[in-house]
Amino acid sequence: MIGKLVWKKKFSELFGIGGWVHDVSISENGNYIAVGSDDSTYLLQNDGTLLWEYENGESMNFVSISEDGGSIAVGTYDGWIHLLNHSGYEQWNYSTIGSVNSVSISVDGEYVTCGDTKAMFTSLIRMVI
Repeated sequence: MIGKLVWKKKFSELFGIGGWVHDVSISENGNYIAVGSDDSTYLLQNDGTLLWEYENGESMNFVSISEDGGSIAVGTYDGWIHLLNHSGYEQWNYSTIGSVNSVSISVDGEYVTCGDTKAMFTSLIRMVI
């Protein structure tokens, strides 16, 4: 059995600029794809259509998306974790000790965990504002 290609595009075709992909994560329902790259995070529909770009000037490292695509966790080389909602707005952020080298979000988007280069493991819960 082999995989069937659904779509394939160059970074510049998708985002209109040069760059490269650091990490990708697909929602469990398969409807959304989060992409971490250079100083931005992108959310795509499963057909490759760009929904939004979140730019914060930090080098994006890792991304993780909740089951329904409603929350996206982003870890950066600069040692920050950002939680974004489905519209690309930051819900909160948290500074870690070292560069984030892994991030994961729970299926319901309530919990975010990460590991960093200073051998720290961090677990966070979404704050209701």
